[in-house]
Amino acid sequence: MKSYLHKFHTEDNPEEFLFYIDRKGIRSQMSIDNVEKFVARYGKKAQETSTDVPEHLYPHMWRHSRAMHLYRNGMPLPLVSEWFGHAKMDTTRRFYANADTTMKKETIEKATSDFYSLFSNEYDVDWEDDEDLMKKLYGLK
Repeated sequence: MKSYLHKFHTEDNPEEFLFYIDRKGIRSQMSIDNVEKFVARYGKKAQETSTDVPEHLYPHMWRHSRAMHLYRNGMPLPLVSEWFGHAKMDTTRRFYANADTTMKKETIEKATSDFYSLFSNEYDVDWEDDEDLMKKLYGLK
């Protein structure tokens, strides 16, 4: 992506189409079908060098990934909705607000960190080598 941007987006113009075609010196938006073919072709090339690249790439993945990164890093959902130009908040909730595994893990860690801090090493109970205690804890005695 960096290589593409360096080659085809030398000027810092946020209004420029990411994928475009030049006809008679006039830039216009590339068709969705053409963008999909472009992304699929270069996605397959990228898979040859990295196992991190998903098997089936499509342009909307970037939009969804960006929304999830913004949301995961604290951008409120209504602002994500506005930023992506959704007319209804339900659209954003339905497509972008599904908490991913990272968000769930971080939330669980936050919720339980105070609980686990109660069990600090100041009580240093050596239970691992105590077979009778282990049997009691497992309900075997």
